[in-house]
Amino acid sequence: MKLDITKLTQAADRLLPTLSDRRHIAMISNYRRHALLEVSGRYEEILTPQMTVEEPEYWSHTVGGSTNFKGMKAIHSLYKFLVDEDICVQMLENERLMVNDWGFSSFSTFRTFYPARYAMTQGVPVDDLDAVYIQTCDKAMFWHYDERNLLQNEIVWAGAPTYRKCPAAEVLTREGALHCLLRSSIEHPCTRSLPDAMEFSFLPPVDELQIRNLIARYALYTDAGEPDAFADLYVADGSWTRENSPPAALGGSGLPRQTFRGREALAELIVTSAINRFQRKARHQMTDVLIEPGASANEAKIVFRALVTNWTDGPGKIAMCVHYHGTCVLTNEGWRFKDVSARVLPE
Repeated sequence: MKLDITKLTQAADRLLPTLSDRRHIAMISNYRRHALLEVSGRYEEILTPQMTVEEPEYWSHTVGGSTNFKGMKAIHSLYKFLVDEDICVQMLENERLMVNDWGFSSFSTFRTFYPARYAMTQGVPVDDLDAVYIQTCDKAMFWHYDERNLLQNEIVWAGAPTYRKCPAAEVLTREGALHCLLRSSIEHPCTRSLPDAMEFSFLPPVDELQIRNLIARYALYTDAGEPDAFADLYVADGSWTRENSPPAALGGSGLPRQTFRGREALAELIVTSAINRFQRKARHQMTDVLIEPGASANEAKIVFRALVTNWTDGPGKIAMCVHYHGTCVLTNEGWRFKDVSARVLPE
């Protein structure tokens, strides 16, 4: 019976919706993505600053002995070897997965497809050089992650393998695996996997909700003219930049291009704009909120807009439309703005 490669990550798929700890979610999401990329031969996308530490280390323990792969160069060569020998396609079955703060452990049965020429190097009796053989063995894995939720090392213990000749109709190729995984990744609701599978990437829902709450408080504290509360939405050295000067004659603030850095300056921003210029009678309607993963698991990129109405002279009038972009970072107090830039219409 042909193995269903779309079930490769079913243990992670079952576990992810049950997790609430953001570090645990990040590590299991990393593992899921890693597995999909590895069996597709796309190892270059594993060895990136978004997924793996600068100098990772792998240990492989088999009945034949132990092998250490230390550093990015050695691990890059390992993955290249797997692809060049066409032995990167594998399937996990009956996986048991447990996650903790240090990383995760996994126990499963691996089935790996070996072309006949490579199977011969493993001592397999080969009667057909055009055939493919399946290696089956149990493996226990321990993956450790650093404080950035990046893969730091893999430790794999493999049991004694068995081999069988694979019927031609059951052979899984790298190209076939990629095709199936792209399709399944689109359909799966928990996917944070191959970049070609989905046009968009996502933060864990708990993080996105916190950042949306942060943006809502941005509008609330600005309109209410609460300088200290507004400043506390930022990290200590956070910044807000006005990229252009919105003309007062057209309803804008008339304030100059300027960057406010640090909480004292950010509080002053609210004094000069929300309080002095608009007398706490401007209102921000936030729209088009887009939140995406940043350079690390503790950063997020943000884009949003605001339609600002001015109520200082009676009935509200549209004053300006603001386009914001910036960065949020995760701190001990939760998500905070690191930098926000604003460009205003009319110009």
